[in-house]
Amino acid sequence: MAESRKRKLPTNSQVVKYNTTGDGNCFFHAVFGEKKGNSDPYRAERAQDMRMEWHKFLSQFTSLDDVSMPDPLRAQLEKVFDAFFNTPRDLTGKSKKMKGLAEQTNKKIEEADSKTQELKEEIVKNFRDDGDFRKVIYPVIERAINERNIDSPRDQKTLLSVENLLKEENKERLYDDITEDLESCALILNPNFSEKEYGNTYDPKVIKDSFFNDEVLYRAYLEAIESKSYFPFIEEVQILASLANIEINVHCEVSGREKQQKFEPDPQMINNDDQLNQVFNRESYKLNDELWGSKERETIYLGGNHYSRAEFVTQELIRQQQEQEDFLLAKKLQLDEILEYCNLSKDISERAEVKKGFDKLLAENADEKIGDVVGQCVSDIKQRIERSEKQNPSSSPRCSMEESRTEKTFHQQQISQLEV
Repeated sequence: MAESRKRKLPTNSQVVKYNTTGDGNCFFHAVFGEKKGNSDPYRAERAQDMRMEWHKFLSQFTSLDDVSMPDPLRAQLEKVFDAFFNTPRDLTGKSKKMKGLAEQTNKKIEEADSKTQELKEEIVKNFRDDGDFRKVIYPVIERAINERNIDSPRDQKTLLSVENLLKEENKERLYDDITEDLESCALILNPNFSEKEYGNTYDPKVIKDSFFNDEVLYRAYLEAIESKSYFPFIEEVQILASLANIEINVHCEVSGREKQQKFEPDPQMINNDDQLNQVFNRESYKLNDELWGSKERETIYLGGNHYSRAEFVTQELIRQQQEQEDFLLAKKLQLDEILEYCNLSKDISERAEVKKGFDKLLAENADEKIGDVVGQCVSDIKQRIERSEKQNPSSSPRCSMEESRTEKTFHQQQISQLEV
C-alpha cells in the first residue's frame, strides 16, 4: 500500500511505516532499499545477492558444534535454533527438514520426561526396599544437598535422615532429593549405563544440544535461507547487522504495545581474526562493502511477516512533513489552473516548461503574495505565446485575455501553504 498523505498526529512521537517491496526479501528492501519516485516502494535491487552473501558467510561452518565458529555467532545462532525448537510451526513453508527435526527433538524430550519419571519411581522403590542400595544412594543425596547449600546460602535445604526419608509422609521429599543428582543415582541403579547414554535418554538439555549441534539441521538451515520463502527471524537481525556493519533499529508491536530493539554490529561475530583463521586453516572473511554500502544505521518496522522501512518521528516533524506535502499539492493544483487558463493543460512539453518557470518564480519571490507570483507566471507565458504567434501567424490564440483571471488562486488555506 502506498504511503498515505494523511497521518494521525501522535501525542508525542510515533513510528511511521513506509511502503516496502514484499517479495520475500522485504528485510533487505527495508534496510537497504531506495525509492525511485515518491509513490514507489522501497526496494533494494541487489536484495537476493544480500541473501546469498548471508548464506555464503554461514556456509564456512558445518554446524554449531564447529570449533572454528566464533563464540558470539554460535551464541546468536543458538537463539535462532531455539526459536525453531520452541515454535516449529513457524517453520511451516520455510523448511520441512528443520520443522521435522524440531518436532522429532521435542518428541524425544517428551519421551525423556516420561522415562525420567519412571526412573525416579524405580530409584525410590529400591531405596525403600533394598538396604544395600539405600546405603549407596544416601551418601549421593547427602553430597548433592551439601553442594546445593554451598551454592545457595540463602536457600538452604535440610538434610533428612534415612529413617525420615523412609516415612510415607516424606515420599515426595525423597523424590525431590534424588532429583538433586539424578544422574549419579541412575548410574548406581544401572552400572552398565554410561554418562552419554544417560544424557541421550533422560537429560532434556543434552537432547536439545544434540538438536542444535546436528550437522543435518545446519545444512537444512543453509538450504532454507537461500530461498525468498525464508523470512528472517528477529534473532537473525543481529547477525545481518554485523555482516553488513550497520546499526538496525527494529520496531514492532507486542501485546498492543510498541517495542524497539537496537542491533549494533558485532565485529567478533564475523570471523575476520587472521591469527584464528591461520589456526583453523581457513581464509579470512572480508566484509562485502560494495554490496552492503556505507549506510551506518536504519530503522525498520516488523509487522506480521513483513519488514517495512520506518522512521521514528516527533509530532513537530510530522506536522512539517504534512505542511510540505500540502504545499506540493497546492502548487500542483495551482500549476494545473495556470495551464488550463493558458490552454496548455494537454501539452506535456509545455507543462514541464511552465513548471520550471513557476518553480523559479516561487523561489525568487518567496516573500511576495502568491497572486503576484501567479500573475507574473501567466504574464511570462503570454509574452512567450505572443512571440511565438508573431513568428507563426497561423497559430491560434492560446490565452484568455481576461486579466482578472490572473489573480485567481485557490482558497485561502492553499494560498497560505504556498506562502510558507
